[in-house]
Amino acid sequence: MVKILLDLDPRDPDFSSKMAESTGKYITLKEAAKLSGYAPDYVGQLIRKGKLPGKQVYSNVAWVTTEEAVQRYVSNEKNKKTESFEWRSLLKEGNLSKILNFFLYIALGVSVLFALFLFYVLVANIEANFERRALQNIQTSR
Repeated sequence: MVKILLDLDPRDPDFSSKMAESTGKYITLKEAAKLSGYAPDYVGQLIRKGKLPGKQVYSNVAWVTTEEAVQRYVSNEKNKKTESFEWRSLLKEGNLSKILNFFLYIALGVSVLFALFLFYVLVANIEANFERRALQNIQTSR
């Protein structure tokens, strides 16, 4: 996937035009970075890892790739992000504590509501007991 072009010098002022002639429609890492929004070093890293097709120009560490390959890679990355829910993004930098706090507040709210329900049942039971005793007292006094 990585090819070396030995006849081009990236320091040459006509490097871009010579590269276009000899390699087809290749673009530099700087141009690829502008298209993708990534840093040029990261684009080069993607090429070296084989995630993005490209070529090494001259014996320097100058890399080139195609505009089509960059656009395909960026659209694939966007599709990956929209296809599945990213749990890892929730766990980054304090989000975990926010999530735990949220669930803690929900658990606290549910337990308070449950305690209020139990208190209501207890009060209703006590009141029913008093009414029953009062009725018994009234009936026995007659």
